[in-house]
Amino acid sequence: MNPLHRLIRHNQADSKEFRTLASYRGFDIKMLSLPTNQPLPETFSVKIVGENQYSVSLDLYSPLGTIQRLQHTIDHIKEDQVKTQNLLDELKDKWTTAKVEIEKNFPKEEDYQTKKAEYDVLAPLIETETDLDIIDQALRQFHEKGNEKQEQLSFELD
Repeated sequence: MNPLHRLIRHNQADSKEFRTLASYRGFDIKMLSLPTNQPLPETFSVKIVGENQYSVSLDLYSPLGTIQRLQHTIDHIKEDQVKTQNLLDELKDKWTTAKVEIEKNFPKEEDYQTKKAEYDVLAPLIETETDLDIIDQALRQFHEKGNEKQEQLSFELD
């Protein structure tokens, strides 16, 4: 019988409470105390506690299996921790890249704004089924004002 099994057999109390049985590879192995004067179950659950808790089912009659299960569980925790850290780093990189992209100006923003303004002029006229000559006139005036604004802007820059 290994020392852990001995600790488990002696982990009996009148009230149920989690007790630390041992520390193994940087993790605490905890178990809910067993009721006194009752036979020990063949299998039971322990918690491997670090920053989080992980449950492992163990068999009292398999000392080697107990150690192997604890080792495999801790190995998987450490592997998952590395994978999670890598994923976190990757997501941080993507977030940084996305943040830079969001702050960039849309390459065709000016064209978009012009088309949107043109639409805002034409849409109400089309919806009210305005005569085509009036629509053409509104469109010409829109473009003339746009050209005037560009000329005015170029004068200001000079």
